Amino acid sequence: MDAGSPDQVRGRLVRHDGATSSRTKPAPASEPGIRDPYMYDSVKIMALTKIILITGASMGIGASLAKAFAKPNHHLILVARSEDKLKKLASSLQGKCAKADYFATDLTSASGRQALLDWFTTYFQDLHVLINNAGMGIYGPLVKNDFDSIRKLFELNFFACVDLIQKFTPFLSGRSKATIINTSSIAGHRGVPLMSIYCASKFALNGLVESIRPELKSLGIHCLNIYPGVTNTPFSENAIERGWQPTPANKRFSDSPDKVARKTYRAYLKGSREHFINFTNPWVRGMNFIAPRLVDWILSRFYRRNYS
Repeated sequence: MDAGSPDQVRGRLVRHDGATSSRTKPAPASEPGIRDPYMYDSVKIMALTKIILITGASMGIGASLAKAFAKPNHHLILVARSEDKLKKLASSLQGKCAKADYFATDLTSASGRQALLDWFTTYFQDLHVLINNAGMGIYGPLVKNDFDSIRKLFELNFFACVDLIQKFTPFLSGRSKATIINTSSIAGHRGVPLMSIYCASKFALNGLVESIRPELKSLGIHCLNIYPGVTNTPFSENAIERGWQPTPANKRFSDSPDKVARKTYRAYLKGSREHFINFTNPWVRGMNFIAPRLVDWILSRFYRRNYS
C-alpha cells in the first residue's frame, strides 16, 4: 500500500510541521459490505456531512463556536496556534459531531495560511462553512502603538480573512448552504478611543464583506457578519498593551462566549446577513448615526477618565 492511499492516511492528523498524530478512527466493522463511516474515501457519507472550518478555535468565542457547530452531520476542522488546546477541544467533541480534526498554524503569516490550504486539499474536496474568527487586539493611544504590532494585528484581523476567503471560495462554491461567517465587532461600526487599530481592522472587515457579498452570492455563497460586544473571554488579557489595559469584563454586563456561539449558529440556520449579539449594540450604531457629536462627547469623557 503506498503512503498516499486513503487507507494509509485516514484517521491521522497532519500538522504544520508535517508530523502525524497517532489517533486513529475506529476500525471498520467486520461484517461483509459494511464500511467504516468515518473513512475519508466514503463518498456517500462525505456527501451527507458538512465540513466546517473554524479559525481561532482554541479558546474564547472560537472554542464555543466549535461546541455550537458540533452536530452529528458536521465534520469540524479546528484551526489555531496552540496544538495542545486544539487537541483537547477536538477530543472533547468526539461523539458530538461526525468528526473533529485540528490543524495548528500561525494565521498571521502567509506561509501558515498556505500550509493550512495544502493540508486541507490533501484530505478534503468540499467546504460548506468557513468561520473567520481568529483575532487579536491592541490597547492604547495611537501614538503609543508600534508599527510592527499594527501590521501583526491587521495581518490576523483583516488580511488573513481576505486570504482565506480567496483560498477557500473554490471549495465553497456550489455547496449546499455554503456560508462564510466573520466574527466582527460592534467596534467595526463605531470607533472607540484607546482601541483605534482594532476598530480600524473591524471597519475594514465590514467593508470587505459588504463589498464581496454580491460577488459571492453569484457563486452560491452566503456571507454572515457577527457583531459581539463586550464578551467574557481572555481576549483583553491576550491583547497587546500600549499604555492602557481595560479592566476584565464584568460578567454581569458582558456576554458569555457560549451565548455568542449559540446566536451565531441560529443566525447561520436562518440565513441572516448580519447579527448583533447584544440587544444594545444596534442602539450604539443608531445613536452614532443620529447624534455622532454626542457619542464623541461621551467617548471623550471615557478617554479622559481612563487615560488622561
